[in-house]
Amino acid sequence: MLEPSGQMGATQGSWITFALVGCEFNNKLLFPSVEPLSPDLWIRRDWTRCDPTPPPGPPAGHWPLPLSRRRREMKSNKGRTRRPVNLRKWSLTDGYIPILGNKTLPSRCGQCVIVTSSSHLLGTKLGPEIERAECTIRMNDAPTTGYSADVGNKTTFRVVAHSSVFHVLRKPQEFVNRTPETVFIFWGPPNKMQKPQGSLVRIIQRAGLLFPNMEAYAISLSRMRQFDDLFRSETGRDREKSHSWLSTGWFTMVIAVELCDHVHVYGMNENSRKGNHHRFITEKRVFSSWAQLYGITFSHPSWT
Repeated sequence: MLEPSGQMGATQGSWITFALVGCEFNNKLLFPSVEPLSPDLWIRRDWTRCDPTPPPGPPAGHWPLPLSRRRREMKSNKGRTRRPVNLRKWSLTDGYIPILGNKTLPSRCGQCVIVTSSSHLLGTKLGPEIERAECTIRMNDAPTTGYSADVGNKTTFRVVAHSSVFHVLRKPQEFVNRTPETVFIFWGPPNKMQKPQGSLVRIIQRAGLLFPNMEAYAISLSRMRQFDDLFRSETGRDREKSHSWLSTGWFTMVIAVELCDHVHVYGMNENSRKGNHHRFITEKRVFSSWAQLYGITFSHPSWT
């Protein structure tokens, strides 16, 4: 593995910082084109015509049910048990596209841990326990330097949101060289990952040329739709209609269930999650319902 050190490391770190800042703020692609991207990473835009505004009232051939009947149907559906989706039957090969090379996402881990950046883990001295896990999953730019006694150093997978790509790649000594075995999984909407100029995918590719051992994947468009459909089926809420994005915690939990036979989550609590409080409560209810189904345990704090 290429490990920059001394002046060389500083030069490469500075080069990455300059390149990333240039792409972000000058809105220009500074790097030459590299190998063609998979078609599943392309942007697709469907252009539709604006149809005339339909007349008021129900559509032709469709009449609303009487209120009494609608209430009866709502009551009859209320007690029905929703059939859960088996996440372990999702195909790993279809959902994750290699950004670098033509590798395939590692198949399965027996025992996995998800380590958050929660303050609940400070002073716990859980580092050795976390290190013993077969696979360790971290999120975004959560550091290990200076906290290894509490959270360990081992990082098998790191799930990174589009908004954190620059934070991770600007610190290669922390996130790339420190744990060379790390597999990066990047997620984000197509307009962020594949912008016509300075796409995040191409920036990650260029970083990979500096660090040949860096293994990285992007969540495919079809799998992104599956994540949306899963959220809708589990919560009854439409993510697109609310004009919001799912959290990295949501993606990480689903990926962990796909990859792992058992999952131990350290430090997941309201204070460790950035973003909407109500979204966290909604996701927590779903995770709690998955605990017994998929063998998930939560500690520091403990909850189900």
